[in-house]
Amino acid sequence: MNKLTTIVAASLLIGTGFALSTTVKAQTPAPPAPPAAAPAPGHHHESEIQKLTDELTLSPDQVSKITPIIDAAKAQIKAIRTDATLTPDQQKAQVGPIRKQENKDIEAQLTSVQLATYKSLRKNHGQPAPVPATAPTVN
Repeated sequence: MNKLTTIVAASLLIGTGFALSTTVKAQTPAPPAPPAAAPAPGHHHESEIQKLTDELTLSPDQVSKITPIIDAAKAQIKAIRTDATLTPDQQKAQVGPIRKQENKDIEAQLTSVQLATYKSLRKNHGQPAPVPATAPTVN
């Protein structure tokens, strides 16, 4: 009888332990969701086009001409940045002329007012262009 009591007690303990572990698992909060994935390729590109469109008030025709300019420069720069055979200094030396040509090609698509704003944007490292001063109005 002692053996039977031990078996029943052991079974009860195992069953209770299983029930408790299931309850604890159910009450344990799920691990936090993984961080959001990086923006899709081109996300930054789209925001760059949008920023230029907003800051320079680009026409749809200008956007259609400037978009491929930026696309080509981004592709060339990406190839340079992912080339493991180049040192950071070599990458910088190769990216510089691409950026200069990109700016020159973009500038060719702008009106004189847009060009002045674009140059101001570049000078201020992409910060919003300052609002031009206007003459005070006389009442």
